[in-house]
Amino acid sequence: MLQMPQGYKEQTAFVGGFEQLPAGGYVCKVLGVKTEEKEYGVRLSIMFDIIEADARVIDKSYRSYFNTLYQSRKLSDASAKWPASGIHHISLPNKVTEKKEQNMIGFFKGFIEAVKSSNPGFVCGFDTGNSFDEQTLKGMMFGAIFGREQYQDNQGELKWGIHVAMVRSVETIKTGDYKIPDDKPLANTSGFNPANAGYGAAPMPDISQYEMLDVNPATDDGLPF
Repeated sequence: MLQMPQGYKEQTAFVGGFEQLPAGGYVCKVLGVKTEEKEYGVRLSIMFDIIEADARVIDKSYRSYFNTLYQSRKLSDASAKWPASGIHHISLPNKVTEKKEQNMIGFFKGFIEAVKSSNPGFVCGFDTGNSFDEQTLKGMMFGAIFGREQYQDNQGELKWGIHVAMVRSVETIKTGDYKIPDDKPLANTSGFNPANAGYGAAPMPDISQYEMLDVNPATDDGLPF
């Protein structure tokens, strides 16, 4: 006769084969920010999770999707990291001398504008001075439009991954004023590294310095929102 362990009723059931996030628009919230010095300047890795999906095109809310996936992975791997698709990267160059640095600043400002539009009262330090505390982004809302991109796994099989393709305001997501990007098939599998799959491909970062939050995704109590 089996005896019920403590916490059995509160635990979410995991049945394997985690459901992939559908392409579309989502309201998200920043949980943490990590900076990394690069030769060109600074790269920000923004850890986030989902509050709700655009109900017009997605039939589930997917609330706390990345945290649920993270907690599931921790059951078999105590060193599991936050899912790579739940991290958005933007960069800030030290100076602008080429088109690529202009693009970096453009994408950085695009993210900041999406945050400002989604969080009344939020002020970026660059609006009033020459410095900006990136940690003030923690807790801020923004809209993300996810798209699908094909990659080749370590066994040589072609699969589809999901990544943030565009960042917009929360209002844009709620009004549906956006276009879901077309699927992006893999053009050439030669020498492809699956760790580099994604829009604006970059290696999956080591985010061990994040303050990981041990939460119970089965309830609203203690969720990192």
